[in-house]
Amino acid sequence: MAAGDLLIKAEIDVSRIDAHAFEHIENQLVKPYCQSEHQFIQKLIAYALLHHNDISINQGNNDEPELFIRRNQTQFSHWIELGELTEEKLEKAEAKSEHVWLFCDENDHVAKLKQKINKHPKLQLVELESKMVDGLAQQIARNMAWTLILDQDQLSIASGDQFWSSKINIYHPLTIPFYDIIH
Repeated sequence: MAAGDLLIKAEIDVSRIDAHAFEHIENQLVKPYCQSEHQFIQKLIAYALLHHNDISINQGNNDEPELFIRRNQTQFSHWIELGELTEEKLEKAEAKSEHVWLFCDENDHVAKLKQKINKHPKLQLVELESKMVDGLAQQIARNMAWTLILDQDQLSIASGDQFWSSKINIYHPLTIPFYDIIH
């Protein structure tokens, strides 16, 4: 952990209503000093929605994605990025992974990717509403407790006495529900 980084204890209760799946996640995550609050919230949402026993968080290696599930030393099952994804990094991710995820919101510049989504069969582009991400970004603290509910294309998150809701749009030619593809 570098100077200025923030160690956060996160507890998240996740309910996937359509899949009748419920889980409690506890983990300590580092919010790097150089990472915006906005991106950290995207990472926490991605971590909760795609949670898996083998999910790992990037510890500062620029050659790896923000979050990932490894297949072996050189290949990934799931490569998960936040905000923006350059064409070069997308090509690298598609070469090294079976599934590439990009979590973003309306503020991110992903319009080009949306237009070319059919050229990237491994990419799942997950778009959240900025209002929710911005609101949660203002609530970052050393101890965070969320209740996250996913019901079809609606994501709701309660944090303390605050409640946010967002439509969740997934762009992919062969969109598969979160629960089915990651588990």
